[in-house]
Amino acid sequence: MNVLETDRLPSTATSPGRAAPSTRRERPISATHCVGIITAVDGDQFTIASGTLTGPGRRAVSCLLEPTIGDTVAALIVAPDQLWITAVLQREEGTSHTLRLNGPTCIDTGEAALTVASGSLGFKTAAFVLNTQRAELHSDEAIVMGREFKVIGNTMKLVGAVLNTVFDRVMHYSKQHSRRTEGMDRVSGDYVEVQAKQILRQTGEHVFVNGEKMVKTTGSQIHFG
Repeated sequence: MNVLETDRLPSTATSPGRAAPSTRRERPISATHCVGIITAVDGDQFTIASGTLTGPGRRAVSCLLEPTIGDTVAALIVAPDQLWITAVLQREEGTSHTLRLNGPTCIDTGEAALTVASGSLGFKTAAFVLNTQRAELHSDEAIVMGREFKVIGNTMKLVGAVLNTVFDRVMHYSKQHSRRTEGMDRVSGDYVEVQAKQILRQTGEHVFVNGEKMVKTTGSQIHFG
């Protein structure tokens, strides 16, 4: 037998680095779809009745809507004792909807905008953090209530027609304070005290100092005129 005849013979050996072809056929795990009704809820366990079958089931991660009693659901039977709720098909009118995500959740739209439209929107959380380069709030009426409220920033500007503040105690500190009023500027109180470390000046076209019982001026030097 020469070399050419040897090359024509079928070879049963595999070359290095190549796996031998498998004769075993891969088979996926079988599952059966069904439609059932939620008859009981116990935490994250649900009882599903579908035809003559009644068994416990769990909500699949992709089923964001929390099932409730009376819902018609689509389920996947993986084993006789393993049912997975994949979707809520029908719910009685008037029943509230709850979207439940167990664990940390992130909504990422990339560079696209995200809009939430609702007749009423409420947030209930232990902590709320908003990080943004620019924030705008447009409202006909806004109410902010809290035990402690802080505003921290390099520049703060308030523009409006009327400003009313009611406090039991007000403490103000600033390195420089300038105030201008085009109309009347009035301060009234049971006891009003003005102190200046160096100079206290009052200037006006007409200056009146009225004391119902006494007017007293003290100083090492007093000049009039």
